[in-house]
Formats: sequence, C-alpha cells, structure tokens
Amino acid sequence: MASRGSQLEKLLSENINFAETARGRLDQLLRDKFTFRNFVEIQKKSFALDLFINPLNALWLFPYLVIKKFVEIADKLGFEKFSGLSQKIPPTIKTSFQLKLDQMVAAEIFQPDVSCSEELTSLISKNVREEVRAYGIKQSGISDLTSSGVTFFLAHQFFGNSSLGIFQIAQNIAQIWERDEAASKFFLGKKIGKAFYDITPAPEASAGKFALAAMLLLIFVSLVTTLVSFVFPLIQRRLGFQKQNLLKLVGAVESKSALQITNKLMKTETPRLPLSS
Repeated sequence: MASRGSQLEKLLSENINFAETARGRLDQLLRDKFTFRNFVEIQKKSFALDLFINPLNALWLFPYLVIKKFVEIADKLGFEKFSGLSQKIPPTIKTSFQLKLDQMVAAEIFQPDVSCSEELTSLISKNVREEVRAYGIKQSGISDLTSSGVTFFLAHQFFGNSSLGIFQIAQNIAQIWERDEAASKFFLGKKIGKAFYDITPAPEASAGKFALAAMLLLIFVSLVTTLVSFVFPLIQRRLGFQKQNLLKLVGAVESKSALQITNKLMKTETPRLPLSS
C-alpha cells in the first residue's frame, strides 16, 4: 500500500510539473504564433479548402440541431443504443485553418517531457488530443455563429423574413433576377414591364438562376465566415481572452490526467463474500 501511495504521489507530482511547464509556454506561444503574419501564412494553405467547408457548416447547422434533439429524446425514453450518442455527433466540420491552429497549440504547449514516466506520457498524450479537440470545437463555434448571423441579416434586411434559410434566400434572389429579365423583355418596355410584374406573378426562376444564386450566396457566406475566423483569435489575444482559454485547456488536461491516475492506482478489487447456505 505504501508503494502504491508513493507511486501515486510521484505520478501526480510529474503531472503537476508537466502542467506548470505548459503554462509557462503560453506567453511565448501568444507572442510568436498568434500574430497576423503567422495567421496569413496558415490561411494561405487553408483558404481553398475552407471555402468549401464553411458553406457545408452553414448547411449542417439545422440538421445537426434536429438530429441532436431526436437523439436526446430517444435517450430519455430509454433507448440504450442512443445513450451518449448526442455527445459524439460533431456540431461542425472543423476548417483546415482551425485544425492547423489546434495542431500548433498542441505542439507548442504540450511538448514531450523526458522526465515523465512512459505511462504518464501516454496518458497525457491521449488527454491532450481530446481536450485540444474540444478547445478547437469551442473556438470554431464563432464560424457557425457568423454563418447564421449573415444568413439572418440577409433574410431580414432584404426580404423582411429572418426565418429564411440560405436556399430560400437564393430562390428569392433568383426570382428577382427572373422578374428583371422578364421586365426587360416586356413589349411595352422595361419600366412598364417592371410595374406589370409588380402586380402580376413573374415566370418561375429557372434552375440555372437558382443554382447560380445559391453558389454566389454560399461563397459570400464562406468568405465572411473565413474572415471572422481569421480575425477572431487575434482579437481574443489582444483582449486577453485567448490566454484564459489556453489556461483552461492546460487545466483540463491536468485535472483529467490527475483523476485518471488516482482512479487507476487506488482501484482495488472488492473481496467476494461467501454465499450463505
């Protein structure tokens, strides 16, 4: 029992030292890596892929909320196969830019410590991967918020209906294009044609116009989201929030590792009682 206690004390001490060393690297990370120039270099390698991923996130948001609510209801009703599934459904597809930021944070803060035992190093590495992933999901939440915000603004500002989705907005834009085209071809001239189609239904927008409107709208939302995702961490750094987030990240890894170490070493087999005759 004494040896187990000393081993526990040793591993917990190593875990604390590892976390303190990680905290000591935060200022240098923020000073050297969370810079406009470095972010530009990362964005150059990520922009093309993120231009495709951001619209997918905008489209995935509503289905994700519906699926999550369904899974939560099924879980409450006692369907065991759905138990915990809501936590496994990704709320967003991480952009290439965010993935590279996560990799940078993990590599710069949680550098391997040769003084740690192999068992602790393996445990910490697993927890770092899990907690950095959770950190990245929280950081990328601004992308989902931006996509929703841009969609809401366009729908409310131009069509007076904030409940419209991206494809509904695209359909309205395509319909406006179709009305303008029909008015320009009106036999009494465009001005009279426009007045005519203001009171008379214009021809339905073609599939080509709808596809073009949807594509341009998705590109616009993606560009705005990419810009916000780029600037947001820099603003957080300037205001001091980024350091707080990273301190929470290190603390989460430290606490999780300490709990797992304690549970593993303190776990004892419960003696079996003899069955009474």
